[in-house]
Formats: sequence, C-alpha cells, structure tokens
Amino acid sequence: MENRIRVLNPAVSASTCCDSESPAHLAHIWSIKMSTGAPPSLQHLAMQILLSDQALAISALEDLPLLLFPSLFMEVYAQGHTQSLKALVQAWPFSCLPLGDLAESTDRETFKAVLDGLDLLLAKKERPSRWKLQVLDLQKEHPNIWIQGYLSMARLSRPDVLTDKPRESHCSGMTEEPPLTIAMDLTIKDGVQDALQAHLLQWVRERREQVQLYSRKLQILSDSFSEIQKALLVVRLDSIQELVVSEFGHPGIMKELAPYLGRMKNLHILNFCNMGGDFYSHPHENLWYPWMIGEHLGQLQHLQELHVHHIVLLNANIPAIIRSLPPLKTLSLSSCLLKEADLRFLSQ
Repeated sequence: MENRIRVLNPAVSASTCCDSESPAHLAHIWSIKMSTGAPPSLQHLAMQILLSDQALAISALEDLPLLLFPSLFMEVYAQGHTQSLKALVQAWPFSCLPLGDLAESTDRETFKAVLDGLDLLLAKKERPSRWKLQVLDLQKEHPNIWIQGYLSMARLSRPDVLTDKPRESHCSGMTEEPPLTIAMDLTIKDGVQDALQAHLLQWVRERREQVQLYSRKLQILSDSFSEIQKALLVVRLDSIQELVVSEFGHPGIMKELAPYLGRMKNLHILNFCNMGGDFYSHPHENLWYPWMIGEHLGQLQHLQELHVHHIVLLNANIPAIIRSLPPLKTLSLSSCLLKEADLRFLSQ
C-alpha cells in the first residue's frame, strides 16, 4: 500500500516513483519523453506503471485521484484490458460514463467487459457509498469530453426527459434509488442487425428491474414486427424524442405499432415515410394510415415537428388531426395525396 500511495501522490519526487518499477522500463519512458523535448510528468509515469500491471491498477483504484480516471479508462479501453475495465466501471467516480464518445467503433469483447462490470455492481445487495455511476451513455453527445478533463466529466448527469420521477418510499420517506440508465439511439432494420445493439437489448431485457434503456432517437426500418417489439418492450417509450418510421411493406406492421406510439409522451419529432409498397399503382393499400395517424397523434402533446412523406391521406380528416395536435413548429407533407378541401384548409 505504501508503494502504491507513493506512485499516485503527485507531490512525491520522480526518484520515489521509480522504486516500484524497473529502472530500465522507466528509462525507456523517459527516453521517449526526452525525444519529444519534454520530460515525462509524474502523472504520465504513474499511468505507465498502472498500465503495465493490471493487478496493480485494480488494487490502486481505491486511492486513484479523480483526475486520473478518464485518462486511465481511455488507455485501458483502447488496449482491451478487460479485467481492469471491469474494475474501472465499478469504481467510476462520476454519475455518467459517456462511452459513446470514446471511440467510433466498439469491440464486442471490450463492450461486454463494461457490461460485466455493471453486472458486478448490480449484484450487490446494497449500493456501496462509493457507487456514483447512474448512466452509461452510448450516444455521441459530448465529442470532446474525454480530453476536457475530469471537471467536465463530473458535470454530466442523468437525462431529464421523463414524465415519471423516482417514487418516494412510504416506509422511510426517502426517495428510491433510481435504476441504472443506459442511453442509446436505436435503429431497427431488416437484414444483419447491429451485434452490439442486439447484445445490449438482451442484457437489458434480463435486468428489467434494475436497468432502464433510454432512446432519444428510434428508427424503425424493418418489416418484422417481432424484431420491432423486442426493442419496444425494453426501451422506455417516454424517453423517445424522435421517431422515424419508414419502408413498411404492408399495413399490419403499423397497426401493431400504433398503441406504442400513443405512449411516447415526450415525442418531439415524428417522421413517417415510404410506407405501403407501390404507392401510385395501389393507393388503396395506403388508406388505413390516416386511421392510425388520427387515432394516436392527439396523445402526443409535446410534438413539435410532423413529417409525412409518400402516404395517401385521401380518407384522413386533416382538420381534426391538426386541431388535436399542440402548436407545431414544423408540418411537412410531401408526395402525399390530399383532397382539395384539405389543401385549402392547410393553406389557411
């Protein structure tokens, strides 16, 4: 323990740091630094020592200064040190882990190690006092967060878009601990599915009582309702702010999807396009869409933008639909068949 504290304490001398690592190894690090014209910092030396020994890195986490956590996580993640990664996730001292901003693509085994670290946290009967992590953010919201320093990391917090807040316990009068949040934009499409997304959906499905999946943007580009439903039954529907529905070949899919739409209470942007197969040759196949639109849009009281493309609206009660909506910032109807009366109404 004494050696570990000496390595991590920025006030110690460079010669003291060298006690726990071979002189040849540190001399190599020093030569690299000197070749760039700058001597290695004590922080850099400490990082190299930790990265050279996974067991040392894991045992040192309890005493690791906050400012070293982002840098150490980046290096461990890039090098695929899965055991150190599991330990870092459990010891993460900030409320949010913005993993989506760390790399363009994620190795499946490395991602699995992150989830394994979360599993070890969730397996604890009581939350340790050092447990800070509330959100695993897989979106790309903060492109420079990993190089901005630990203060910027500490300012990240839980998404606040939900209508349902943590309940208050009747016994203690205390607010219940919120579940762990996973934030990820989802795309459901035909063909080969995203392996990481599929793994995550299954992982969340098996831990539904302890984990909630938020999806700010959901794209449905599939004709398979079974695949669509797998996501809809896992994601918090009131977390969806943007929904894109496209490329349906037959009306049954939208009929099944319609009840879920009404539960997306915080939806801001809704985009329907290219549904119903051969649009101009068989327009009657598209006539059921207005029923779905009129039936459920009135429940979306936070809707700001409605985009409809390539859908027949001849049987729709356009005035009733528009009046049921909150004031929209954008209404876009393109390549949609409309009655002349509806055109006059929209122009007014």
